[in-house]
Amino acid sequence: MITPEEEQYIIQLMTPFEPKKLGITSFQRNDHDLSIVYDFKKSISYFQLMDAVLPLETYFNKTIHMIHYDAIFLPHREKLLQQTRFFR
Repeated sequence: MITPEEEQYIIQLMTPFEPKKLGITSFQRNDHDLSIVYDFKKSISYFQLMDAVLPLETYFNKTIHMIHYDAIFLPHREKLLQQTRFFR
């Protein structure tokens, strides 16, 4: 998983988007990626989201997968959310 410092870095980058939900899931394919489950209070564009993802990929040296909370495929939602540690 991630350290408290890494968690704070994620929160810092996502705070401008006013997250309602924000967490890291252990439902990853391998050690080379990191999946973040999110839901923001306001709508943002794809480009705004990428402005946050690109620094995360550099910081972690991993592929970052952003998973919108409402887009989680229902048959997998319960399992994925059980494996997610939310910090917001």
